[in-house]
Amino acid sequence: AMEQQTITIAKAGIHATLNARCAVLAAANPVAGRYDRRLTLRQNVAMSAPIMSRFDLFFVVLDAASDAADFNTARHIVAVHQRRPAAAAAPFAPAALRRFVRFARAIQPALREDAARLLWCAYRDLRQDDAGAARNAYRITVRQLESLIRLSEALARAHCVDVITPAHVREAVRLLRRSIVHVEMDDVDIAADEDNEPLPADSQLAPEPLPQPTSIRRDHFERIRAMLALRLHAVSRADAADDADPESVRRDDLVDWYLSQREDALADEADLARESHAAKMVLKYMASVEGCVIAIRDHHESPAADAATEPEHPRGPLLMLHPNFSLAS
Repeated sequence: AMEQQTITIAKAGIHATLNARCAVLAAANPVAGRYDRRLTLRQNVAMSAPIMSRFDLFFVVLDAASDAADFNTARHIVAVHQRRPAAAAAPFAPAALRRFVRFARAIQPALREDAARLLWCAYRDLRQDDAGAARNAYRITVRQLESLIRLSEALARAHCVDVITPAHVREAVRLLRRSIVHVEMDDVDIAADEDNEPLPADSQLAPEPLPQPTSIRRDHFERIRAMLALRLHAVSRADAADDADPESVRRDDLVDWYLSQREDALADEADLARESHAAKMVLKYMASVEGCVIAIRDHHESPAADAATEPEHPRGPLLMLHPNFSLAS
């Protein structure tokens, strides 16, 4: 109904198609009660990509501490409780606002040729940016082009003009770009894995232990996470009867595969050790925090064995990707 602007009713022998042309304003709380900057907007609201693509704009309201904002909010709330007339006074009358909306909705703006060319270029740029594997809220499709057209028309109506100009299109593109880009994410803080193997004696690294907790840059974390998830996904889809490519893989084997893919970017042994340590920390984060990686027990181990006393395999536990994990996330 949101996309086609119609809704079909088939009940009690009645078949009808009704118009459903209305604006939808929805609000959602984060799944954990608080917005997690380490996750994307889609992961925070637990909403599917097809549903999200049907909304034109998204705005994330964060309750960030600010001296000026907190003071002004408290002053306004106290003024309302004191029943001060100025606290509840609106800059315009409700009747005037209704007249403005009624007049603006009657305007049918036309799209100028230069504004249409700007729409084409804006959509092309959005598609090219989306191909860079950025973790946006959703994929850029034709729906976003239709969103740009609707936003441009709404801006023209808000200015009470009957022609859509390039200025309206540029503002619509700015709003859409601001909406689809996720909230700025902090670096990922991951506690160093205490089970990591010690560095070799001839290593040139400093003997001091890694800091706790260890912070990984967001772009570095996303690259490691994406490569490991893709590898686990490929392994899980392989035939279980193929001994060379089983459904699960050892942690160290997965890390070795990742290092082999990154060997051109590793200059020396120190880079190799740091990258190996980072990959193991990301795997631990994916298993303990995100839950998208599952550590499974070997077939020969007893189900009643105590996990704390059971010796770990020299190559680490067997890992597999959670069956409900979406690579698009």
